[in-house]
Amino acid sequence: MKKIVMISLLLALCGTMQAQYRSPLKTKRNKNDRSNAISIGVKGGVNWPYMDFTDPNLAQLPHKPLYDTLFLFPQTINGTRSYKDTLLLSFKPMFGVFVDIPLNEHVSIAPEIMYVKRGMRTNYMNRDGLNVDHSIRSQSVDLRVPLVFNFKLETLQPYAFVAPDFGLVSGGNIQQTVMKNDTLLVSYDSLAINASNMNPFHFSVLGGVGMRFNFNFNKFSMLMKIEAAYNYGIMDTFSKMEHDGTTPPVNVNAYNTTGKRLTRGLECCISIGIPLKFAEKDACSNFKDLYYYNKD
Repeated sequence: MKKIVMISLLLALCGTMQAQYRSPLKTKRNKNDRSNAISIGVKGGVNWPYMDFTDPNLAQLPHKPLYDTLFLFPQTINGTRSYKDTLLLSFKPMFGVFVDIPLNEHVSIAPEIMYVKRGMRTNYMNRDGLNVDHSIRSQSVDLRVPLVFNFKLETLQPYAFVAPDFGLVSGGNIQQTVMKNDTLLVSYDSLAINASNMNPFHFSVLGGVGMRFNFNFNKFSMLMKIEAAYNYGIMDTFSKMEHDGTTPPVNVNAYNTTGKRLTRGLECCISIGIPLKFAEKDACSNFKDLYYYNKD
Protein backbone atom coordinates (compact mmCIF):
# COMPACT_ATOMS: atom_id res chain seq x y z
CA MET A 1 0.00 0.00 0.00
CA LYS A 2 2.85 2.40 0.85
CA LYS A 3 4.40 1.75 -2.56
CA ILE A 4 1.10 2.52 -4.34
CA VAL A 5 0.73 5.77 -2.38
CA MET A 6 4.32 6.77 -3.24
CA ILE A 7 3.78 6.17 -6.97
CA SER A 8 0.49 8.10 -6.85
CA LEU A 9 2.26 11.06 -5.23
CA LEU A 10 4.96 10.99 -7.90
CA LEU A 11 2.35 11.01 -10.67
CA ALA A 12 0.54 13.89 -8.98
CA LEU A 13 3.81 15.81 -8.77
CA CYS A 14 4.40 15.20 -12.47
CA GLY A 15 0.96 16.57 -13.26
CA THR A 16 1.51 19.67 -11.16
CA MET A 17 4.85 20.40 -12.77
CA GLN A 18 3.50 19.75 -16.24
CA ALA A 19 0.73 22.31 -15.68
CA GLN A 20 3.47 24.93 -15.31
CA TYR A 21 5.53 23.63 -18.21
CA ARG A 22 5.21 24.80 -21.82
CA SER A 23 5.59 21.91 -24.20
CA PRO A 24 8.17 22.45 -26.97
CA LEU A 25 5.63 20.94 -29.38
CA LYS A 26 3.29 23.88 -28.80
CA THR A 27 5.86 26.60 -29.32
CA LYS A 28 8.35 27.32 -32.03
CA ARG A 29 11.73 25.93 -31.09
CA ASN A 30 14.21 28.73 -30.44
CA LYS A 31 17.90 28.75 -31.06
CA ASN A 32 18.64 28.01 -27.39
CA ASP A 33 16.59 24.79 -27.35
CA ARG A 34 18.81 21.84 -26.49
CA SER A 35 16.14 19.22 -25.84
CA ASN A 36 17.62 16.93 -28.52
CA ALA A 37 21.21 17.26 -27.34
CA ILE A 38 23.30 14.69 -25.47
CA SER A 39 22.99 15.36 -21.73
CA ILE A 40 24.98 14.33 -18.67
CA GLY A 41 23.80 14.49 -15.10
CA VAL A 42 23.19 12.94 -11.71
CA LYS A 43 20.45 10.58 -10.56
CA GLY A 44 19.18 9.69 -7.12
CA GLY A 45 16.27 8.03 -5.41
CA VAL A 46 15.14 5.14 -3.26
CA ASN A 47 14.83 1.38 -3.64
CA TRP A 48 12.46 -1.00 -1.81
CA PRO A 49 14.41 -4.31 -1.95
CA TYR A 50 13.43 -7.88 -1.24
CA MET A 51 14.35 -11.38 -2.48
CA ASP A 52 12.45 -14.27 -4.03
CA PHE A 53 13.29 -17.96 -3.65
CA THR A 54 12.63 -20.73 -6.16
CA ASP A 55 12.73 -23.42 -3.47
CA PRO A 56 9.16 -23.76 -2.08
CA ASN A 57 10.38 -24.38 1.48
CA LEU A 58 12.28 -21.09 1.43
CA ALA A 59 9.59 -19.19 -0.46
CA GLN A 60 7.01 -19.89 2.23
CA LEU A 61 9.12 -18.32 4.98
CA PRO A 62 7.68 -15.01 6.30
CA HIS A 63 9.96 -12.55 4.54
CA LYS A 64 9.67 -9.05 5.97
CA PRO A 65 10.71 -5.50 4.96
CA LEU A 66 14.41 -4.85 5.51
CA TYR A 67 14.27 -2.00 8.02
CA ASP A 68 17.19 0.27 8.83
CA THR A 69 17.40 2.79 11.65
CA LEU A 70 17.31 6.43 10.57
CA PHE A 71 17.54 8.08 13.99
CA LEU A 72 18.68 6.88 17.42
CA PHE A 73 17.31 8.55 20.54
CA PRO A 74 19.55 8.27 23.64
CA GLN A 75 17.88 7.18 26.86
CA THR A 76 19.06 6.20 30.35
CA ILE A 77 17.44 3.30 32.22
CA ASN A 78 18.63 2.36 35.73
CA GLY A 79 21.80 4.36 35.17
CA THR A 80 22.59 2.60 31.89
CA ARG A 81 22.70 4.71 28.76
CA SER A 82 21.26 3.11 25.64
CA TYR A 83 19.73 4.12 22.32
CA LYS A 84 16.17 3.67 21.16
CA ASP A 85 15.09 3.48 17.53
CA THR A 86 12.89 6.46 16.66
CA LEU A 87 12.32 5.86 12.95
CA LEU A 88 12.84 2.75 10.84
CA LEU A 89 12.92 2.91 7.05
CA SER A 90 12.34 0.04 4.65
CA PHE A 91 13.66 1.90 1.61
CA LYS A 92 17.34 2.19 0.68
CA PRO A 93 19.08 5.14 -1.02
CA MET A 94 20.53 4.84 -4.50
CA PHE A 95 22.46 7.36 -6.58
CA GLY A 96 24.73 7.68 -9.59
CA VAL A 97 25.49 9.43 -12.87
CA PHE A 98 23.99 9.08 -16.36
CA VAL A 99 24.36 10.09 -20.01
CA ASP A 100 21.24 10.69 -22.11
CA ILE A 101 21.88 10.07 -25.84
CA PRO A 102 18.98 10.73 -28.26
CA LEU A 103 19.02 8.42 -31.29
CA ASN A 104 16.01 10.06 -32.93
CA GLU A 105 12.89 11.92 -31.87
CA HIS A 106 11.33 8.91 -30.13
CA VAL A 107 14.21 6.63 -29.09
CA SER A 108 17.25 7.25 -26.91
CA ILE A 109 19.70 5.36 -24.72
CA ALA A 110 20.70 6.49 -21.23
CA PRO A 111 23.67 4.55 -19.79
CA GLU A 112 24.11 5.00 -16.05
CA ILE A 113 26.31 3.87 -13.18
CA MET A 114 24.41 3.47 -9.91
CA TYR A 115 25.23 2.65 -6.29
CA VAL A 116 22.42 0.37 -5.05
CA LYS A 117 21.60 -1.30 -1.73
CA ARG A 118 19.69 -4.60 -1.69
CA GLY A 119 18.75 -7.28 0.80
CA MET A 120 16.08 -9.21 2.67
CA ARG A 121 14.96 -10.21 6.17
CA THR A 122 13.11 -13.20 7.55
CA ASN A 123 12.06 -14.40 10.99
CA TYR A 124 10.86 -17.95 11.55
CA MET A 125 10.87 -21.00 13.82
CA ASN A 126 13.23 -23.66 12.49
CA ARG A 127 12.79 -27.42 12.65
CA ASP A 128 14.62 -27.59 15.98
CA GLY A 129 12.20 -25.15 17.60
CA LEU A 130 14.65 -22.24 17.51
CA ASN A 131 13.59 -18.71 16.64
CA VAL A 132 15.82 -17.43 13.80
CA ASP A 133 16.06 -13.80 12.68
CA HIS A 134 18.13 -13.55 9.50
CA SER A 135 18.89 -10.45 7.38
CA ILE A 136 21.14 -9.64 4.42
CA ARG A 137 22.28 -6.14 3.44
CA SER A 138 24.37 -5.88 0.29
CA GLN A 139 25.83 -2.98 -1.66
CA SER A 140 26.64 -3.02 -5.36
CA VAL A 141 27.79 -0.80 -8.21
CA ASP A 142 25.53 -1.33 -11.22
CA LEU A 143 25.98 -0.54 -14.90
CA ARG A 144 22.66 -0.08 -16.69
CA VAL A 145 21.94 0.73 -20.32
CA PRO A 146 18.26 1.75 -20.62
CA LEU A 147 16.63 1.81 -24.05
CA VAL A 148 14.12 4.65 -23.81
CA PHE A 149 10.95 5.04 -25.87
CA ASN A 150 9.73 8.65 -25.79
CA PHE A 151 6.06 9.52 -26.36
CA LYS A 152 5.97 13.23 -27.17
CA LEU A 153 2.32 14.02 -26.75
CA GLU A 154 0.71 17.43 -27.12
CA THR A 155 1.28 18.54 -23.54
CA LEU A 156 3.23 15.68 -21.94
CA GLN A 157 6.57 13.92 -22.49
CA PRO A 158 6.14 10.46 -20.93
CA TYR A 159 8.48 7.59 -21.71
CA ALA A 160 8.97 3.90 -21.06
CA PHE A 161 12.26 2.08 -20.78
CA VAL A 162 13.85 -1.34 -20.39
CA ALA A 163 17.45 -2.04 -19.43
CA PRO A 164 19.92 -4.80 -18.60
CA ASP A 165 21.47 -4.29 -15.17
CA PHE A 166 24.99 -5.61 -14.56
CA GLY A 167 26.16 -5.32 -10.95
CA LEU A 168 29.27 -5.99 -8.87
CA VAL A 169 28.74 -6.56 -5.13
CA SER A 170 31.03 -4.17 -3.26
CA GLY A 171 30.19 -5.04 0.34
CA GLY A 172 27.54 -5.53 2.97
CA ASN A 173 26.83 -7.78 5.92
CA ILE A 174 24.73 -10.68 7.19
CA GLN A 175 23.10 -10.46 10.60
CA GLN A 176 21.49 -13.32 12.48
CA THR A 177 20.24 -14.20 15.92
CA VAL A 178 19.08 -17.62 17.14
CA MET A 179 17.01 -17.78 20.32
CA LYS A 180 15.22 -20.43 22.37
CA ASN A 181 12.75 -19.49 25.10
CA ASP A 182 14.02 -15.87 25.10
CA THR A 183 17.60 -17.11 25.54
CA LEU A 184 20.14 -15.96 22.96
CA LEU A 185 22.06 -18.94 21.60
CA VAL A 186 23.87 -17.56 18.51
CA SER A 187 24.43 -14.02 17.29
CA TYR A 188 26.18 -12.80 14.16
CA ASP A 189 26.12 -9.04 14.56
CA SER A 190 27.84 -8.18 11.30
CA LEU A 191 29.28 -10.97 9.17
CA ALA A 192 30.93 -9.37 6.14
CA ILE A 193 29.60 -10.30 2.71
CA ASN A 194 32.19 -11.83 0.38
CA ALA A 195 32.48 -14.44 -2.37
CA SER A 196 31.96 -17.27 0.15
CA ASN A 197 28.45 -16.22 1.17
CA MET A 198 27.14 -14.26 -1.85
CA ASN A 199 27.59 -14.30 -5.61
CA PRO A 200 29.83 -11.27 -6.35
CA PHE A 201 28.04 -10.63 -9.66
CA HIS A 202 24.52 -9.44 -10.20
CA PHE A 203 22.35 -9.41 -13.32
CA SER A 204 18.75 -8.28 -13.63
CA VAL A 205 16.29 -6.62 -15.99
CA LEU A 206 14.94 -3.16 -15.23
CA GLY A 207 11.69 -1.83 -16.66
CA GLY A 208 9.70 1.30 -15.90
CA VAL A 209 7.98 4.52 -16.90
CA GLY A 210 8.74 8.18 -16.38
CA MET A 211 8.10 11.80 -17.27
CA ARG A 212 10.61 14.13 -18.93
CA PHE A 213 10.89 17.90 -18.57
CA ASN A 214 13.09 20.22 -20.67
CA PHE A 215 13.71 23.71 -19.30
CA ASN A 216 15.26 26.35 -21.57
CA PHE A 217 16.60 29.50 -19.92
CA ASN A 218 18.45 32.50 -21.35
CA LYS A 219 21.91 31.19 -20.57
CA PHE A 220 21.46 27.44 -20.27
CA SER A 221 19.06 24.52 -20.48
CA MET A 222 18.25 21.74 -18.02
CA LEU A 223 16.77 18.24 -18.27
CA MET A 224 14.79 16.62 -15.45
CA LYS A 225 13.28 13.12 -15.35
CA ILE A 226 11.03 11.50 -12.76
CA GLU A 227 10.61 7.74 -13.04
CA ALA A 228 9.48 4.55 -11.31
CA ALA A 229 10.83 1.10 -12.19
CA TYR A 230 10.82 -2.54 -11.15
CA ASN A 231 14.08 -4.49 -10.93
CA TYR A 232 13.74 -8.22 -11.67
CA GLY A 233 16.81 -10.25 -10.72
CA ILE A 234 17.81 -13.18 -12.95
CA MET A 235 21.18 -14.32 -11.56
CA ASP A 236 21.27 -16.44 -8.40
CA THR A 237 22.73 -14.56 -5.42
CA PHE A 238 23.73 -17.70 -3.50
CA SER A 239 27.47 -18.17 -3.83
CA LYS A 240 29.01 -21.10 -5.68
CA MET A 241 30.73 -22.15 -2.45
CA GLU A 242 27.37 -22.32 -0.66
CA HIS A 243 25.83 -24.48 -3.39
CA ASP A 244 28.69 -26.98 -3.54
CA GLY A 245 28.96 -27.23 0.26
CA THR A 246 32.42 -25.69 0.57
CA THR A 247 30.96 -22.96 2.75
CA PRO A 248 27.74 -23.80 4.63
CA PRO A 249 25.16 -21.00 4.92
CA VAL A 250 25.23 -18.99 8.12
CA ASN A 251 21.98 -20.54 9.36
CA VAL A 252 22.78 -24.12 8.37
CA ASN A 253 20.06 -26.74 9.04
CA ALA A 254 17.47 -23.97 9.00
CA TYR A 255 17.92 -21.93 5.88
CA ASN A 256 19.34 -24.11 3.12
CA THR A 257 20.69 -23.06 -0.27
CA THR A 258 18.43 -25.24 -2.43
CA GLY A 259 17.24 -23.46 -5.57
CA LYS A 260 17.95 -19.82 -6.33
CA ARG A 261 17.78 -16.59 -4.34
CA LEU A 262 16.81 -13.73 -6.66
CA THR A 263 16.78 -9.98 -6.05
CA ARG A 264 13.69 -7.84 -6.54
CA GLY A 265 13.04 -4.16 -6.00
CA LEU A 266 10.83 -1.17 -6.70
CA GLU A 267 12.74 2.03 -7.53
CA CYS A 268 11.74 5.70 -7.67
CA CYS A 269 14.31 8.21 -8.94
CA ILE A 270 14.81 11.80 -10.06
CA SER A 271 17.46 12.71 -12.66
CA ILE A 272 18.85 16.18 -13.41
CA GLY A 273 21.08 16.77 -16.43
CA ILE A 274 22.72 19.50 -18.48
CA PRO A 275 22.83 19.35 -22.32
CA LEU A 276 26.33 19.36 -23.76
CA LYS A 277 25.53 21.53 -26.78
CA PHE A 278 22.76 23.32 -28.63
CA ALA A 279 20.45 21.01 -30.49
CA GLU A 280 20.11 23.07 -33.67
CA LYS A 281 22.65 25.89 -33.51
CA ASP A 282 25.86 26.33 -31.61
CA ALA A 283 26.58 28.95 -29.00
CA CYS A 284 27.95 31.45 -31.56
CA SER A 285 25.09 31.08 -34.03
CA ASN A 286 23.60 34.51 -33.34
CA PHE A 287 26.91 36.38 -33.07
CA LYS A 288 26.54 37.89 -36.54
CA ASP A 289 23.07 39.24 -35.85
CA LEU A 290 24.14 40.72 -32.51
CA TYR A 291 27.19 42.32 -34.13
CA TYR A 292 25.22 44.18 -36.78
CA TYR A 293 22.50 45.12 -34.31
CA ASN A 294 25.01 46.76 -31.95
CA LYS A 295 26.83 48.38 -34.81
CA ASP A 296 23.70 50.15 -36.00
